[in-house]
Amino acid sequence: MLGSVVVRNDDAPGTLLAVHGLDELRALPGIADVLVGFGPGDPVPVTDHNMCIPVSASVHGPDQATVLRTIAAARAAVRLEIAPDPADSPMAATAPRLVAEGDARTPV
Repeated sequence: MLGSVVVRNDDAPGTLLAVHGLDELRALPGIADVLVGFGPGDPVPVTDHNMCIPVSASVHGPDQATVLRTIAAARAAVRLEIAPDPADSPMAATAPRLVAEGDARTPV
């Protein structure tokens, strides 16, 4: 069984300070082809299409339940640390700044 996991920036754009948990992500059984789309210092837009995904990976396992558990573990392992853009920045959005942390969204 195959799947994929994507860590998105669903909130306001900003500057990427760090991507936490990449080593943990890569060490998970069933994770392959980890792709990191942005590095520290890069501007990160809101993820609104497949060309602006911060982190993604292929997932494989013997059955659907295993793949789903691996996807959940991958989401829990990775956290984006993004500094919000100043209010006068062209990339600034009106949404509150949140960071994906596993399946939960935590205000920054």
